[in-house]
Amino acid sequence: MIRPADQGDTLGPREKSVLFTLLKFTLAMITLPISCFFLSKKLVFEDVLGYSNGSIGAAAIAVIIVHVIIGLYIWVAIQEEEQPKPLKKD
Repeated sequence: MIRPADQGDTLGPREKSVLFTLLKFTLAMITLPISCFFLSKKLVFEDVLGYSNGSIGAAAIAVIIVHVIIGLYIWVAIQEEEQPKPLKKD
């Protein structure tokens, strides 16, 4: 099917904002828990606390980070919904 030339971009500014927010939280969900797992395993549990295998504690920290990211995403989504709509002027 051929699109008309005047149709142009189908994403408005609101849709672009939502997709950008989703992209930011997706990247955070991929990078932060993995980074926190390995950093806390090595630096906190093995070096500072002296455990021979700090995987369980590091996994708990990674799970907490995942829950924080999900909570922040929900909070941002609620804040976007509550933004007042501008009044139309004729």
